[in-house]
Amino acid sequence: MANSPSFPQLSGLAGRLPHDLDQALLAPFLSLSPTQQIESGTVLFLQGERATRFAWLEDGLAELFVTTGSGEELQLDLAARGAMLGDIAAATATPHLTAARALTPVKLRWIDAQSFRDRLSNDGHMVLGTLAGLCLRLRRLVSQIDEMKLRSGTRRLAGFLLELAGTEEGKASITLPFEKKTLAKHLGMTSQSLSRSLKALGTMGVSIKGRSFALADCQRLKEFHDQEGDSL
Repeated sequence: MANSPSFPQLSGLAGRLPHDLDQALLAPFLSLSPTQQIESGTVLFLQGERATRFAWLEDGLAELFVTTGSGEELQLDLAARGAMLGDIAAATATPHLTAARALTPVKLRWIDAQSFRDRLSNDGHMVLGTLAGLCLRLRRLVSQIDEMKLRSGTRRLAGFLLELAGTEEGKASITLPFEKKTLAKHLGMTSQSLSRSLKALGTMGVSIKGRSFALADCQRLKEFHDQEGDSL
């Protein structure tokens, strides 16, 4: 199996907690859970499935998605290293509202749901830490809704490339960690709309070769992303 890729630039993705909070909450469980290596494309859990455990991503990239009544898959979010997947359903003893799948080879550790609930019922600090984590996720979801409602697809694409680059100044070279069709799903765009947006960003110094992107002027991209209005 290939090594799991790291994506530290995507640290704001679904289910990830600040490092100190992450360690405080999960240390008692991670020490008892061996690392497992999972192949790309593996479904980690299904929508509607009873949550008997949840996953902590040690490395790699996964997606959260739902399946509509017509069988169409809709991606809701991405999850990178340090994310917890399925923990809310596990903590509340409810079925998973989404499914999860490895987008790349991943390393993860499974945490038993009942053990986690037992610890929550007897540890006030852990309850507060869990609530803090939920608040951080809520803030992220509100930010995502703002992006979808207030910015065009091209501006959302510019913002994602800057997040992946990890800088808002100078030049940057990045490699997309997944296929462009996955990028389109993540940004709420069709493949055709993504192609048009990539072409539009070409006028702002973004060049593309396969999954490799060269950003000639990150500050210009940042200014474009932050602009208000419906053009592009």
